[in-house]
Amino acid sequence: MSSFVVTKRPIVAFPISISVYDEKGELQEIEFVAQYKHASLTELQALQNGYNNFIRSIQGLDPVPDEKGKVQVWKYKTDMELVQERLVGWIGVSEESGQEMKLTKANLEKVIATYPELVKPLFHGFFSAHSGAKEKNS
Repeated sequence: MSSFVVTKRPIVAFPISISVYDEKGELQEIEFVAQYKHASLTELQALQNGYNNFIRSIQGLDPVPDEKGKVQVWKYKTDMELVQERLVGWIGVSEESGQEMKLTKANLEKVIATYPELVKPLFHGFFSAHSGAKEKNS
């Protein structure tokens, strides 16, 4: 067994995998790896608490303060805003020509315009990338 080497992680990644229907009603598999800006534990907790309070407000419930008594506020108007701020790269996304497509604001908008079904998986992928993979115990 090799040792665990702690290194700074500026990027975290999560595999995105969804099925969408094409123009013939047949399933098309979309799979790639989304890369996100790493969030510290404090930042991640604030985001999660803010999102939970946002959902509570939609339900007509009062916000819940964090462990320090502060009410975290969700700053994003849409899920796409979080994706645009946090997504920094992707692996396995190609142009029709087969050439690798770089992540740019224009390319992200092009992909989402074609596949709006990707917004939710990309949004949840940010949080999933920080929650880690299933534990492997042997």
